[in-house]
Amino acid sequence: MDLLSQEVSVEMDEPAALSTETPGSEETTIPQPSKKKKRKKNMIDCNEVLTKEAKVIKIPLAPTVIEEEEENEEVQKMIIKEAFAGDDVISDFLKEKRKLEEAGKPKVVDLTLPGWGEWGGLGLKPSRNKRRRFRVKADPPPPRQDKNLPSVIISEKRNSSITVHQVGQLPFPFASPEQFESCIRTPIGNTWNTQRTVQKLTAPKVVTQMGAIIEPITKEDFIKGKTLATTGKQPDISLSAGKGPNRGSKGPQKKGIQNAPSRRRQKTTEIVTLG
Repeated sequence: MDLLSQEVSVEMDEPAALSTETPGSEETTIPQPSKKKKRKKNMIDCNEVLTKEAKVIKIPLAPTVIEEEEENEEVQKMIIKEAFAGDDVISDFLKEKRKLEEAGKPKVVDLTLPGWGEWGGLGLKPSRNKRRRFRVKADPPPPRQDKNLPSVIISEKRNSSITVHQVGQLPFPFASPEQFESCIRTPIGNTWNTQRTVQKLTAPKVVTQMGAIIEPITKEDFIKGKTLATTGKQPDISLSAGKGPNRGSKGPQKKGIQNAPSRRRQKTTEIVTLG
């Protein structure tokens, strides 16, 4: 322990200045400048910010919750695949379309008869030349509407049940087919309109009470209506809705004096007022 303490004391007593000894020269001492420690200012360098790589920590996570909608969609897809696993719907559809196209094509009419110009009998067939002479080839049909639509079949046959509901001539009040089609196109059912509008659209033109007698129109009534349209004269007795008979004026009349109607007119007014 004494030796160790002596060595430490010798090291501490060494001079700070270094001496250079050369043979045949005087000892010269070179003073060294005292080194002063400069304090560095703490500056933030933008380039050194976040230069270190982030450490990725791998932690086993619990399985996430799967939404019920996704599960339902997958189940629905599996059900559809199982349902149509053995059915080739597309090929069946294409076969059906080809059959309809072949059935719609016009066929060659064969007018050959046995025994005309050749021998006839059991087991004999007419020659090819004869068949060619009496064959009538039909013109090619027009292109189908669904020719460029592989997933669509348009039936071009005329349906006889629909022709019953079609109109052959334009009805009276309409002036053009477009006007008639626009009138028919508007729906009048309860599904598309309110109850009040349905009642207005389907209301009859003539409404009578139960038990009322409606007499047929006569020639005199027709002539009266015609004279009214031409001359502008009103009839002697006019029946208006909700009112009694209104007699027309026949020349100057005095107050309190009325012309007595004929028996026929009086009878007709009584029949109308019975309801």
